[in-house]
Amino acid sequence: MLNHDRSDIDQREDASRVSVDTLTDWQRVKTNFTDVALAQLELRIASSGLTLERDAILFHLKKVIKRVHTHFVIILNLQLLLSQFIDATFKIAQPNLRVNGRNFEELDENEEGQQLPSILSVELNVIDRPVRS
Repeated sequence: MLNHDRSDIDQREDASRVSVDTLTDWQRVKTNFTDVALAQLELRIASSGLTLERDAILFHLKKVIKRVHTHFVIILNLQLLLSQFIDATFKIAQPNLRVNGRNFEELDENEEGQQLPSILSVELNVIDRPVRS
């Protein structure tokens, strides 16, 4: 198994990403892509002799795009909620966490990103609670 430095992996991942300066730039890319895709569709419709069916095709295409967009927004919202739940769960667990024998809240901020020597070095404190019957 190869052992890669985390920063090398991050740099490779960043190099394979498309970079834009602002969300407005990203929206412009999306708009330009949409314009080109619709222009290509118009050309295909015209060359196929489906000019009379054009409005029906575009109507259904817009409905499909709207439904896909709606589902996409729902999925993004669910991912955000799940992420918030996970963050809250781990925040709640922190007071009961030891890392390498030290309480989590005693760790230096710089230590938090370090890899632990083994999974056995992390232990959860067990909170004694009476068992209800």
